[in-house]
Amino acid sequence: IREAPPAPSRYNVFIKGKLEELKRTHADLDYKQRFKMAAEAWKTEGSTANAPKTEVAILKQQVTMQEEQIAQLSDALEAKGLFCKPQPRAPAAYNDFIRNKMDEIKTAHPDLDHKERFRMAAEAWRTEGSVANAPKTEEG
Repeated sequence: IREAPPAPSRYNVFIKGKLEELKRTHADLDYKQRFKMAAEAWKTEGSTANAPKTEVAILKQQVTMQEEQIAQLSDALEAKGLFCKPQPRAPAAYNDFIRNKMDEIKTAHPDLDHKERFRMAAEAWRTEGSVANAPKTEEG
């Protein structure tokens, strides 16, 4: 399936229109000279300072501005003690167990690939890790 070509940029649309206009008004000039004139016209009439050229660029610019506003607001709220950025959580017992078990298995079986080592570590969690980290009951 072929994707539709992207929409032409403002520059492309401007140059194409300007070249057609110059071809009518300056038929005696060759393409290269008309293109130079169109490019000069773009510098003076076609472009505006920092103007986005496509809808995607406009949306990206808006998202960037919103992200900056959010960052400023969260910094201001944090400075007043009204907001705290979330702190990273400590790894769960499962994560610690798997990381340590993967290291053990890698040392014992360096020829195994990652997938097989992980399968063995997960099996070890089912048999030994989950029992060791099971919640304590009143009876036990």
